[in-house]
Amino acid sequence: MSDCVRYNAIDPDIAGPGVRTSFYVQAFILVFLVDRSWEDAPITLWTFIAMSFGLTVASIVNRDHINLLEALAVSNLVWLANIGIFIALASYSRQKANSRKAKVERPSFDYGVKFGAIAQTLLTMSLTVYLWTRIDTFGLKECQIGVENPRKSIHYVFFVGAVPVLGAGKVAGLICSSIATAIYVIVSLRELYAFYRCRNGIRRKVDDSREKCPSPTTQPPTPLPSPLPSPLPSPLPSSLHVRGTSNTSLLPNQLSASNSRGSGEAPPTTIQGKASRRPKRRRWSSDLDPMTIGISICHVAVWVYLVVSNEQLLTVNGADDGDVIGFGQIVALVVVIPSVLAVFIINVVVTVATILNRLIFL
Repeated sequence: MSDCVRYNAIDPDIAGPGVRTSFYVQAFILVFLVDRSWEDAPITLWTFIAMSFGLTVASIVNRDHINLLEALAVSNLVWLANIGIFIALASYSRQKANSRKAKVERPSFDYGVKFGAIAQTLLTMSLTVYLWTRIDTFGLKECQIGVENPRKSIHYVFFVGAVPVLGAGKVAGLICSSIATAIYVIVSLRELYAFYRCRNGIRRKVDDSREKCPSPTTQPPTPLPSPLPSPLPSPLPSSLHVRGTSNTSLLPNQLSASNSRGSGEAPPTTIQGKASRRPKRRRWSSDLDPMTIGISICHVAVWVYLVVSNEQLLTVNGADDGDVIGFGQIVALVVVIPSVLAVFIINVVVTVATILNRLIFL
C-alpha cells in the first residue's frame, strides 16, 4: 500500500482507542494515588514508566512502517506520560520528605525510580526533537505520479488551534520541544547533583561516627564506683524550727488576703464557665494541603490540554484507528485496572474514616 494512501491510518496496537484510554487514565490517577498512598507509588510509577518505554521502543522498531500521523500521536501520548510522571515524582518526594524519620536511610531507594523516569523522559524528548527536525521526510516515501503529497494536508493541533505541520507547526513544535527538553535537562542535573551531595553527606556522617565512637574491644570495662555512705542530716535548732513553722504558717493567709484585696480577678465560677464551653468546630478546609491543591490543579490543566490536543489531532486529520480492539489494546487496558482499583479503594476508606471521625467527635 502506498504511503500516500495510508497517511491517516493508525495502528490500533500503537495509538488505538485502548492504548490512548490506558495512557489517559494512568496519567490522571497517578498524582492522586501518590498523594493518598505514597508508599505504594513506586510500583505504579515503574509500571507507567515501563509502559511508556514499551510504546517508544515499539515505535522505534516499526519506524519503517509508521507514518507521520502515528508518530505525532505517539509523541503526544509519551509527553503526557512524561509530564504525569514528573508531577507524580514531585508529589512523591514531598510526601516522603514529610514522613521521613530521623534515622539515616540509603538514598538509592529514593532515587531509583527517579533515575528510571529521567532516562525514559530524556530518551523520548530527544526523539521528539528529532521528529520535528525530520518532519519533512519522516515516514513518507515517494508518492505516486499525479498524487498530491499528503504531508501538506496534515495539521498539528495546539489544544483547539490547528496549524499545518510543514509550516508554522514545525517551527512551533521544534521551539516548544527544544525549550522543554532544555528545562528538563537542567532540572535533571540539579536532581543528580542533590543526590551526589546527599550520598556524600551520609558517607561523611558514617565515617565521623566511626571515628568518634571507639570499638568496645579496645576499651576495658571501667569498674563501677562503690557507693559512699550518706551522712545523716544534722538536727535543726529548736528556735529555728519554731520560727520556720510560724513563718510558713502565716504565708498562705497573707497571700490569700493580699490577693483578695488586689485588683479584681475573675471568680472561680466564671473560670469554670469558660472552661466548660464547647471547643470551636474545625473548618472543612483545615485538612487540605495548599501544595497538594496546587499540584493537582497544575496536573489537571496539563492533562486536559494534552488529551484534547491529541484527540483533536486525530479528528482533524481524519485518522482511521480501526474498529476492532486488538491484543495490544486489551493488554493496555488490563494494566490500568490495579491503579484504578487502588485509587477507588483508598478514597472509599478515607471517606468512610473521615465521616466516622466527624460523627464520633460531634
